[in-house]
Amino acid sequence: MFFPLLMLFTFSYSVVILLHWYGWTKKIRSANQNKLEEGISVLVSFRNEATNLPACLQSLKELNCGSFPHEFIFVDDHSEDASVEVFHKAQLSNAKLLQLTDNTGKKAAITKGVEEAKFAYVITLDADSTVSSAWLQSMLMSASKGEFKAMGGLVKFKENASFLNKFLNIEMCSLMGITAGGINAGFPVLANGTNFLFRKDAFVAVGGYSGDHFSSGDDVFLLQKIAKKFGAKSVGFNSELEALVSTQAPANLRELLQQRVRWAGKSKGYRLFAKMLTAFIGFYNILMALMILSALFFPYLLPFVLAMFICKMMADAVLTVPVLSRTQQQKLLPYIPLIALIYPFYILLTVLVGLFLKAEWKGRAVK
Repeated sequence: MFFPLLMLFTFSYSVVILLHWYGWTKKIRSANQNKLEEGISVLVSFRNEATNLPACLQSLKELNCGSFPHEFIFVDDHSEDASVEVFHKAQLSNAKLLQLTDNTGKKAAITKGVEEAKFAYVITLDADSTVSSAWLQSMLMSASKGEFKAMGGLVKFKENASFLNKFLNIEMCSLMGITAGGINAGFPVLANGTNFLFRKDAFVAVGGYSGDHFSSGDDVFLLQKIAKKFGAKSVGFNSELEALVSTQAPANLRELLQQRVRWAGKSKGYRLFAKMLTAFIGFYNILMALMILSALFFPYLLPFVLAMFICKMMADAVLTVPVLSRTQQQKLLPYIPLIALIYPFYILLTVLVGLFLKAEWKGRAVK
C-alpha cells in the first residue's frame, strides 16, 4: 500500500499546484469603476534601514502619480542608525515622518501609519524595496476598478550574480504564483507586505491587528481577516509588470533561515484552510527529501522516487514559469531542475533549524 499512497500524495500535490496555476491565469475582476479621487497613502515602516532607504526614497521620487491625491508616511520603529537623517535629507514631497514611542514592531508601526493616513487606500512598502514609476498608479487603478478591500501585487528580489539569489527569485516566483492563484481562485492564503494595498475602512472594520499575537504576519493575517469579513471576492491581485516591487534578498544562508523560520512560525496563526494548505505543501516537500535519501540506500525505490520528482517538478514549473516570464526573469529557467532537486532538502532544513533557532528580526526576538 505504500507506493500507491506515494502516488496519491503526488497526484494531490500536483492538483493543488495546478489549481493555483489556474487562479494565476484568471483576469482581474473589474467593476468598471474608477475612484482615483479617493487617493492613496504609501506607508513605509522602517528600523535601521539607513543603507537601503536612499534607493527606496529615490524610486518614490520618480513615481508618476498623475493627478490623483497621494501621500507618503514613513514610520520609524526606534532606529539606532542614521535612517531618520537619511529620510530628512531626501526631501521627498508629500512625505511625513512618524516615530513610535510606546510600542515597537512592524504591526504597531503600520497601525500608527494607518491612523494618520488621509486617504481611502493604504499601501505598505518595505524600506529596502524599490518601485517602477508606474507602480502606484497601477495598484490604485486595479484596486479601485475591482472595488477590492485588499489587493496584493508582484514582488521579486533585487538581482545579483549569486546562486542563492537565483534560488530565492525562483522560489519567490513560485510563492507569487501561489499567492495570486489562491486569491484569484477564491481561497486567499498568502500576501507579501512589501506590496500590499488595503482600504483604511476595511482595516478599521476588522480591528486591524487586534487579536494577533505574532510579531510577524502583518500581511497574511490582515488579508485573511478581510477575506473572512467581506468575502474572498473582496480581495484581488495585480499581476501586471508595472505593479512589480523589487526588494532586498537575504544576504546569506543564516538570514534566509531566520526569515523562513519567522514565516513558518506565523503559520500557526493561519485560518484552518491556510494551515492545511501550507502544511500539506511543506509535508510533501519533506516527504520528497526523505524519499530521495532513502533511494540512496535502497535502489529499488529509485523508479518511484524518479516518478515523484518528475511529476512534482513539472507541476511546479507550470506555476513558476509564467511568473518568471511576467517578471522578465526568463534567464533563470535553466536553473529550475537543479533547484527542484535542492528545494525539498531546503524545506527539511528549515523545519529542523526551526526546532532550535530562536527567530530574530532587527536585533529583536520574534514571538
